[in-house]
Amino acid sequence: MLESFVDDCAAIWRSWLQDGSPGSAASRKQRRERRFRATVGRLTTFMVRPSVEFATSGGWGAFNWTRWKLRINQCYTGQDAIRYNDFVELCSTVYHETRHAEQFYRIAQGLAAGNLRLPDARAVEVTQRLPAWGAIKSCVVTSRMDAIDDDPRYLTATQRAHLIADRMRIPLAVAQHADRQRDGFARYLQSATPAWFRRLPLDEVNDWLRATYGKRFSESSAWMQRSPGVYRGHRNRPEENDARSLEELVQAALYRRIGHDTPRNRRKRRTDIVLFGA
Repeated sequence: MLESFVDDCAAIWRSWLQDGSPGSAASRKQRRERRFRATVGRLTTFMVRPSVEFATSGGWGAFNWTRWKLRINQCYTGQDAIRYNDFVELCSTVYHETRHAEQFYRIAQGLAAGNLRLPDARAVEVTQRLPAWGAIKSCVVTSRMDAIDDDPRYLTATQRAHLIADRMRIPLAVAQHADRQRDGFARYLQSATPAWFRRLPLDEVNDWLRATYGKRFSESSAWMQRSPGVYRGHRNRPEENDARSLEELVQAALYRRIGHDTPRNRRKRRTDIVLFGA
């Protein structure tokens, strides 16, 4: 899947200056974005495809699980003279954020299959060290009590999907699809374990679940990535460790696939026809 994605991105790079009508920057931008959307569609054939929005934002990209949407910074797709390293970063960001969508989907599958439980007692235990009147603690504990008898294994398919959608704050259609495809979770657990997984796949997904459950009440804000010290903590969150590790693989593979990989060339722009071709 990763290799197919890299091939798609290499094709986008080759056609970067050819897309759209001659002299029409807006047309080229739209064509590039359509190609990226098609690439995401090929990555997510096993799950509900997230929509892809190219919009101005402060960072490279983000995944909104409540709307099931990838948000990618549009300033790069409109640049004819995009730098080589920025293009590679753009591609790896698309893969990174798509992986976050898969993480949410796999958690929903695991809950539907009965391999995972909501809510996560260990996340609640952490909040018990907060002040007694802490709002987050109150929300978590209340939700824990509400869900104690709601084991997805003992609910109807309709009840199960509604519970999962509510607890994870994902669209009901995504939870319903994950429930219909819940047997796929066992196949996922039996697949090759990525080298960067610190534990068995089921334990890794459980870690994603704990991090995701916390997001129900408190989302990670942009400041977490500004300080190197704080960023390391953010980077080591289980879902970020997984997505970032994949992002690094995409970058390395794409540099190999396109070629011309030297520190100097990484700063070159796509409009360097002698180096990259027309």
